[in-house]
This record gives sequence, structure tokens and C-alpha cells, in this order.
Amino acid sequence: MTITSKRKRRARTIPKGFTLLEVMIAIGILAIAMVMVLGLRNRAIDLNGYARDLTTASILAEAKISEWELKGFPDSQETIGDFGDLNPDFKWRVIVAPTPFDDLRELTVTVTWKRGIRDETLDVTTYLFQPLLTGG
Repeated sequence: MTITSKRKRRARTIPKGFTLLEVMIAIGILAIAMVMVLGLRNRAIDLNGYARDLTTASILAEAKISEWELKGFPDSQETIGDFGDLNPDFKWRVIVAPTPFDDLRELTVTVTWKRGIRDETLDVTTYLFQPLLTGG
């Protein structure tokens, strides 16, 4: 039979719970993670706005190309304008340039808009053919 003292029994018991240092480290790690998650959320919102503006600019550029295609075969020129009250933040510039072929013109539509302090641009280029005249 062995006799153990109360002091030895207390030393062998496992403490339950966390120390203050462990809790502070866990809170610090959680705070850093939350800051990173909030930063990613803000970036996602910004990219969503940029994608919306880029989609709008693409649609407006295609509409401007269709408008110029309906005009027929234009001479070389440069024209600027805006999209009116429906899209007041967007501006356009159309450049019709000659090519080495007489029956072909290069049509470049540039759509610009403000994004914060920067100007964003989208260029779309296509070619217009002179329609063939059919005789009877």
C-alpha cells in the first residue's frame, strides 16, 4: 500500500479551459481573418461594378456599329458624341479609316466612361464593305 500526498494528486490533474494567452492569440488570428474577408468583399463589389460598366460599354459600342452600318459606306472621318440621357456617363468616338482596298473601310468605335478618377475605354473595330450594285 502506497500513500500519496495531496500535493502530488493536485499536480497530476489536468487543468480545464484556456489560458488568457491562448484566447488572445485566437482573437488576434480571428481579427486578421475578418479584415481579409472584408477586403475581399469590397474588391468583389468593385469588380462587379466594373463588369457592369464594361457590359454596358460593349452593348453601346455594338449599337453604334449597327448605326454606322445602316448609314451605308461612309467616307473617312472622325465623329464624337454621347449616348444622351439614357447613358450620360458614356461617350463615344467613331473613326472611319481607309484601307488599302477601295471597297473596304475600317470602323473603330471607342466608348469611354469615368470610373472614379480614371477614364476607362473600350475599343471595338470592324470593317465595312461597299455594297455591290446589282444591275438588271
